[in-house]
Amino acid sequence: PGGYRRNQDPIIASGFLDRLARLVAKTRVGIHGPYQHVSIEQNHLFADQSDGSTAGLKGSSKLNTEPRRAPISGLSSVLGSGDSTATGRPRFVMVTGSRSVLICLITRKHLALNSVAAMVFMISSQTSVHIFCTLIQFSTGCNFAVDASRIDHTIVTIVGMNIDEPWRWSPLREMPPGAEDWALPGQAEQEAAWARSRESLKQDAAKERFMQGWLRERVRAFAIETGQIEGLYTLRRGVTEQLVAEGFAGVVGAHTYESIEDEIIRGLLEDQEAAYDMMFEDVASGRALSESMVKSWHQLLTRHQATVTGLDMQGRRVEIPFRTKGRWKIRPNNPRRLDGHVHEYCPPEHVQAEMDRFFALYREIQERGYSVNVEAAWLHHRFVRTHPFQDGNGRTSRLLMAWAYIKRSLPPPVITALGKPDYIDALERADAGRLKAFSDYIGALSVASLISATNLAEDALEGKLNRANGNGGRTIGDTYHPPISE
Repeated sequence: PGGYRRNQDPIIASGFLDRLARLVAKTRVGIHGPYQHVSIEQNHLFADQSDGSTAGLKGSSKLNTEPRRAPISGLSSVLGSGDSTATGRPRFVMVTGSRSVLICLITRKHLALNSVAAMVFMISSQTSVHIFCTLIQFSTGCNFAVDASRIDHTIVTIVGMNIDEPWRWSPLREMPPGAEDWALPGQAEQEAAWARSRESLKQDAAKERFMQGWLRERVRAFAIETGQIEGLYTLRRGVTEQLVAEGFAGVVGAHTYESIEDEIIRGLLEDQEAAYDMMFEDVASGRALSESMVKSWHQLLTRHQATVTGLDMQGRRVEIPFRTKGRWKIRPNNPRRLDGHVHEYCPPEHVQAEMDRFFALYREIQERGYSVNVEAAWLHHRFVRTHPFQDGNGRTSRLLMAWAYIKRSLPPPVITALGKPDYIDALERADAGRLKAFSDYIGALSVASLISATNLAEDALEGKLNRANGNGGRTIGDTYHPPISE
């Protein structure tokens, strides 16, 4: 209001551009597309484009600031999608997200504004110049698009929102500075002790098999817990230890509180174990982590998952057929938190670009030689924060965590459903920019696993091939003995 002078030139009233420019400059706004930065230079508000050209908005307002460049990052927006005109301006403007956005379009031609669930305010005039000021409060999955082939200038900024809220989606971040110092005290020594023990075990086949039996039980525990954390099933008390010790052949639906069909619960568990084995084989092959590899894990992980949970138009939970196994998502999958906030993940239209960046960043991270818990935390958090699949992202992210450990011949930590509150708390700290908290959490679990593994290996080297199982049974040599019923 007051920013447009009717029948006067210049078209932008004194003070309007100044206020808007300062708002943009002070706000950490992320623009994904050709506009990467804004800067204030003399009478212009500039948005640098990715090809090095600039789009500027000139007004009569004198800006009392030194020329400077203000980086902007964090807003789920797209500008300049589609083809460009001969002048380099975008064919259309589209903004997606879950926040309030102010869009100013300055054009010489009248435009029809099409919106979805948006409040549109139009300021028109009797002259040949039209200014559209649009204020949009987005909800999940809403889009706003304008045919802008004749738009002269565009300004986008945030209105009254804190974009640093951790449930807001933002593009992938690199490894934080200082992460090279995040190894836990004693971690390197424990890893070295495990490596020495494993090497010694290779000299005796019986002792090596005894150790391999324990490691296979760890794989089964990983497979059980990764699905249980996601709520795919809830095993009855004592069943987890039995399945870890005896395998999945005898599992039935009655073992779950949900009474899942026998074939489905067995299929879910076997798929999760098979996906772990596939990941292990990929490590052994020496192949670099890739998109096709992760999609193959996901397809196997979800083979027996028929549906995903969604919301209908009335906000009710419904089961939707799961048809995108092994493929990036095509619909938003932003859950609503208990506090009412929508937890935003990467919009479907950005997933491919974000995952390309994920694998490129990981290649750089590998070359820097971070501690295993640091690498595992980055892989897990950055993947699950992107949420590129419609479902199964948590299970896939934990496989990526395990990948970092298997590469170093270390037993991966097992995150249990019982420990889920601490796990979620550590993830949320990483969402808020504290990746070290998640790295410490994973590192503490892995050190505990290493201590157990090393102690058992040392027992085996001393000829003590006898250990207790979690369900009350015992493994002696290569043979498992179930618990004795009273």
